[in-house]
Amino acid sequence: MSMHRRYDVRQDEKPKTQVHPIWRGIGCLLIVLLPIISYAGSVLIVDANELHQWIMIPHELTGPSQYPFLYAYLVSTGLLVILGFTVIFTIYALFYRIIGPPRYGPLDAPPPKKVRRRKR
Repeated sequence: MSMHRRYDVRQDEKPKTQVHPIWRGIGCLLIVLLPIISYAGSVLIVDANELHQWIMIPHELTGPSQYPFLYAYLVSTGLLVILGFTVIFTIYALFYRIIGPPRYGPLDAPPPKKVRRRKR
């Protein structure tokens, strides 16, 4: 520390980049809306399966007679939520790869070249 620098202020710290608040709102909205949409989709899928018998629903998932197909709704909702978030993350990853910042900045060294040696 030099004599002319203040000890309580760091000169070399960069300001942190922050995410725009609208993206936080969109993320919060997705966390709330996607399970609701998935539940509605699972009700439609399970009810359509009831009519057309596409796949057999195990007796354990039909639940008590008071709430028929409750467990089937919940299991299919979980699967649809996982599928929905997977699709959203995949699309985000593709767009980030295409539109995002370059992989290497101006101060980065180029990647090392692989040297292949001949086997004897």
